[in-house]
Amino acid sequence: MRLCVAIVVALSAGSAAAAPDAGAPSSPTLPLISSADAARRLARAIAGDIALYNEEAVKTARATGKVSSALRSEIAEGRALFERRVVPAHHAGLYSAAVDEIILRKR
Repeated sequence: MRLCVAIVVALSAGSAAAAPDAGAPSSPTLPLISSADAARRLARAIAGDIALYNEEAVKTARATGKVSSALRSEIAEGRALFERRVVPAHHAGLYSAAVDEIILRKR
């Protein structure tokens, strides 16, 4: 998935970046998102990127109601990113709702 780092940085609600991660010395560790609104925006941004970069798979999923394994993999990768960036209290439902609304157009 090609989620733009600028989106993640912008959604961190103005928090300053913490010290670099030991695994990636030049990459800052961003603080967890604790606001429900910011978490919802991140979920929608991730889902929007998935829809943008996988247009054909998304069209097929919308038309048939079946999600391909490739699209399923992208959605799972997006969920992992969302859960790494957001406090656990906001994990339930926000990402799934964004996927349903933006990728599958269920809402």
